[in-house]
Amino acid sequence: SSGINAEYGGTILPIFCALISQFTEGAEYTVLGTIIPKLKCEWSLSPLQVAVIPFTIILSAIFGGVVGGHLITRFGRLYNIIIFTFLSSIAAIASAMAASFVI
Repeated sequence: SSGINAEYGGTILPIFCALISQFTEGAEYTVLGTIIPKLKCEWSLSPLQVAVIPFTIILSAIFGGVVGGHLITRFGRLYNIIIFTFLSSIAAIASAMAASFVI
């Protein structure tokens, strides 16, 4: 087959996906950097509570990577992507509806 992807050994798509992944992670931390000060004021958070927010995100990413990697190896990508997208959507909706730091 011809085209730019074939000329570079099929590496364009994985590189593009990695760049998009890095962009979304950077956007997440940018949004987090703007939201945390507002939440600190609105919910009267202590410095420890403020520190817990990014720590929890990083810890969740590590746990999700380990568990998700194992499940993808065992059951395949399609079912896991569907399940994790559904769970992530539910968690995002629940997070958006949180009225305070402690639920």
